[in-house]
Amino acid sequence: MFKYIFLTLAVLAITTHLVEANAGFITPLPRIKCTEKDHAGCNIKTPCVTRSTPMVNAVYFKEAISIAIYQKDSHATSNSTNTYTIQFFPDGSDTGYQLTTFNQNKNMTDKTSYKLTIDPLSTFEDMRNEEIVPFKDGISLGYLQMTFDTRVNGVNVSYYSCADVMISKEKIAPSKGSIYTVNGVITVADPENGDPIGNSNIDARNQTIDLQDLVNVEDQAKKGNSAEVNADQQSEASNHKDKNSAIGTYSTSNVFIIVTTITSLFLFSRVWN
Repeated sequence: MFKYIFLTLAVLAITTHLVEANAGFITPLPRIKCTEKDHAGCNIKTPCVTRSTPMVNAVYFKEAISIAIYQKDSHATSNSTNTYTIQFFPDGSDTGYQLTTFNQNKNMTDKTSYKLTIDPLSTFEDMRNEEIVPFKDGISLGYLQMTFDTRVNGVNVSYYSCADVMISKEKIAPSKGSIYTVNGVITVADPENGDPIGNSNIDARNQTIDLQDLVNVEDQAKKGNSAEVNADQQSEASNHKDKNSAIGTYSTSNVFIIVTTITSLFLFSRVWN
């Protein structure tokens, strides 16, 4: 009996080990870090929840997004079909809009980092639909969710990484940050034959990426309001200047007419006399 219990526990331990695949965002900066030094954000098994902080990653709507992923444990096997999915969730919405989904394929190295480039958000139909992704004053707030879906030996476990973002239709000056070197660069081929999942490949090694610091949404809103106030003040000043100019022109013209009239009357009276 104890022999069967031991075998059961051994199988359970092996299965658990196989599905303990861990991964998370390096950039955009996640809520909880997942790097070679910080593993706390690599093993999150619950989906992201709505944004609760004003500190966000700035994303320009019309520019490609650089994503970096740290894969702590791949635990890929010959029969595994692990996938990565990245979605955008607008503030207040439980619906995520898919930006990319790809197979892990040959990216099976543990404790490694990868860079991935996602097309500009302006190229996605859902992202251009403001009924789905609302913009206010040119800004849409929400979060990116990365799902690392591991399927090994019939067991399916998902790991999540969450990064709060502010998508802006106007380019924001980059914040201070740091340089990070990834081990490889992933390219994702377009899905074929109606398959919604693309295949990935590593095309380059050891590239540096910029890790931009988070920005404060409230500060950006203040800057936007200040810009609007300044524009209104400049417009008002310009209108005031135009009015003064018009008044000055009108006054000068009137004085000239009056002086001319008086002079003409004076000369006329001299001639008449």
